[in-house]
Amino acid sequence: RLEALLEDLPQARVTVQPPRPQREVMKELLNTARQNRKDPCLQFRFDDDDAVAVDFIETLRTAVADCAAFLPRHRSVAFDWNKGYNARFGADGIRAAQTFRPFYTAALAMHVRGGCPRTIMNFGHEKLPQFMPALSFPDKPMFVRGHNGYNDSRQKGVKPVRLEPVDDEMAAMFRQRFAIDVEAVKRAFSG
Repeated sequence: RLEALLEDLPQARVTVQPPRPQREVMKELLNTARQNRKDPCLQFRFDDDDAVAVDFIETLRTAVADCAAFLPRHRSVAFDWNKGYNARFGADGIRAAQTFRPFYTAALAMHVRGGCPRTIMNFGHEKLPQFMPALSFPDKPMFVRGHNGYNDSRQKGVKPVRLEPVDDEMAAMFRQRFAIDVEAVKRAFSG
């Protein structure tokens, strides 16, 4: 089923790994995926219930180009888009709330200098600015973070977020900005 979902995304690969610590697996996979380790690369990480805006990659590439003179002086540089939404998806559609959260997992990327073995998985997402220069962009909503009862969004000590049903205007924005259609969500969770 997962492979069928990725048919139209040739750059995505499904790999099967024996059980071991997730960070170690991800670091290894990221470095193995680099076509030429002597070249710089851009890395990002998402949880399985995260989404980014349809222009995330384009916006990231523009930010990297704007920093072209700065990047070679650092082993790694973080790029953070910190405005987005927490959302819950279900048979009743989408419930959401706008959020501002610096260095959240979604809409966070890292430029890695050529020859550097670091990966974005070497660091906790909120700790990236402790180990490298970091740029934050609070301009436009760039992520949707799943907020539900079956993943790490509900860990102990996490402050509850009040989510409201999306109105027509917000539903249109979700469709345009994130390619998430409220009617498709309802159908997917009702079937």
